[in-house]
Amino acid sequence: MTKIDGKDMRVIRLGMSGNLAYEVHGPIQEFDAVYRKIWEAGRSFGAKKLGFRAYCMNHTEGGFPNIFIHYPMPWYESEPGLAEFCTARLGEGSYGFNYNRRLYGSVGNDLQSRFCNTL
Repeated sequence: MTKIDGKDMRVIRLGMSGNLAYEVHGPIQEFDAVYRKIWEAGRSFGAKKLGFRAYCMNHTEGGFPNIFIHYPMPWYESEPGLAEFCTARLGEGSYGFNYNRRLYGSVGNDLQSRFCNTL
């Protein structure tokens, strides 16, 4: 736990791909102020915004798959009614990442072949 701009925040060290990375968790109402404070501090050390693709690349290079990017979630195939629920909420959170997805690789487009179980 720490304070950022006088606000209580939980900072979690992650960096799965060998890079130095952190997640900052706190009330959504504090997002703008905390983000601006972190960005100001980072810029003084030469931080640059690299974008979403750069975020994904670090994990790919390090051999850590990203949810929605390297493997799909079985939302549209797993439960009756779940496809309709997710499709109706494409703009909310990450529901849209799997919509109209194309599965590549030797397994092809058969989602069931991409998942395994312990049975």
